Amino acid sequence: GVMDAVICCQGVNDPAPPGTNPAERPIDKRMWDSNVFGIIELAKAFAATYDGTPRRRPFIAVTSNSAEIARSRSGDYCAGKAALDMYLRCMQRDHVLQGFEFHSVAAGHVRTPMFERMSGILGEDVMKAGYMRSPLKRLIEPEELAQIICFLALNPAAVWLSGSMLRVDGGEQ
Repeated sequence: GVMDAVICCQGVNDPAPPGTNPAERPIDKRMWDSNVFGIIELAKAFAATYDGTPRRRPFIAVTSNSAEIARSRSGDYCAGKAALDMYLRCMQRDHVLQGFEFHSVAAGHVRTPMFERMSGILGEDVMKAGYMRSPLKRLIEPEELAQIICFLALNPAAVWLSGSMLRVDGGEQ
């Protein structure tokens, strides 16, 4: 069969617990494997499916606005998301003439099981302070993020967003 598009929305985060020194923790290889290397391998495998047929081939990875916003005790997570965003931009340069589009959707705080788990680790007040930086003062609902992803996957005009990081965070700074 032919793959028309790939949408990748997965990741892990294991910040240093409050009161610990993040510098004393080893690099989180599980996080890098999941959040960075696994998605890069998927993007490369998708690009290898080129069969000479002219058509759109969107690859959409949900990353995080943590690629641009430094977060306490989350150096591996933030650096990994930034690395992935840049890699996808490079993939766009290499494969745009074959019809591939590489989109990075840098989401803010989305209501997910991972968000709930992080609230338990870092404290609800810390997590609330994060999404309260958005002018919308609330979490992103999964359905809202899905609508943006569908636009990228289904709308040919999305080619003009390819190779860029689309921040979906309500203007969080």
